[in-house]
Amino acid sequence: MRNSTSEKVGRTIIHIGLLVLAFIFFIGLFFITYYFHEVGHMLFGFMDGLLRGEVYSFITSHWINHPFLSLIQLPQQTKIIDGQGSLNFMLGGPFFNVLLFAFFSIIGYKMSKNKLWFLLLISVLFFELGGNVICGTDNFTGNPLSICETYSLKWVEIASVFLFSFTFTWLFYLSYAYSKLYELILDIANRKKR
Repeated sequence: MRNSTSEKVGRTIIHIGLLVLAFIFFIGLFFITYYFHEVGHMLFGFMDGLLRGEVYSFITSHWINHPFLSLIQLPQQTKIIDGQGSLNFMLGGPFFNVLLFAFFSIIGYKMSKNKLWFLLLISVLFFELGGNVICGTDNFTGNPLSICETYSLKWVEIASVFLFSFTFTWLFYLSYAYSKLYELILDIANRKKR
């Protein structure tokens, strides 16, 4: 009886450990969206320039440290070197990121038939609207909108990161890879007992 209880506790600890590590990993992974966002500004700005008969060059003028790994720099602000901004350029970052995660969500859903994939799209949509359009500089004013301060909407950005990480962790838990990793760790733990 005692062996059975300690085995259940051990298995539970392995599950919790794997899920906590996965959650932390996916929070870190979320910040890749910063690169997608800035690439969106460049792509839509470049296309806008082509429509005007010009070829624009871009520069990422401001970088920030990754919140967990200060060695990793995240792009924060992209500017057109010689040219003028446009609606396409301003909204290109948020639009591209949402479009990209709509694609990822659809592919994930088609492969697994799990509707959880659409929570990734929703988290990125809220992050872009709350963090970049309303409380950021990707809007008509180039500054955070007054509604952001009035209603303290910065929490939307933080909640989006956690929803993204939680969703990926849940999808990982439901995946074949998770069950194989769990079995591998359990097998290693059982070998050490012998």
